[in-house]
Amino acid sequence: MNLGEVLMLSLTAWAACLLLITPSLELFVVLFLLGLLVARNLIEGAAPRALKGRVDLFVYIFLTIFFWIVARKVYEILSGL
Repeated sequence: MNLGEVLMLSLTAWAACLLLITPSLELFVVLFLLGLLVARNLIEGAAPRALKGRVDLFVYIFLTIFFWIVARKVYEILSGL
């Protein structure tokens, strides 16, 4: 197995575990983003540039979703004041 396949399998296993233990989609997205960032740092030295680029794309997508979640939570808090 090459590094890309190992990364895909580990992230799939991480997502499956998260689906079993997280009560909300927001928490799933945040925890998956953390796992993705950890995986990105672990493959930093060994992965080819193309694989890093694909992982970075997913990081940017999940960061955008994360910022949307944070903005919505801040709005909920401020609207309750």
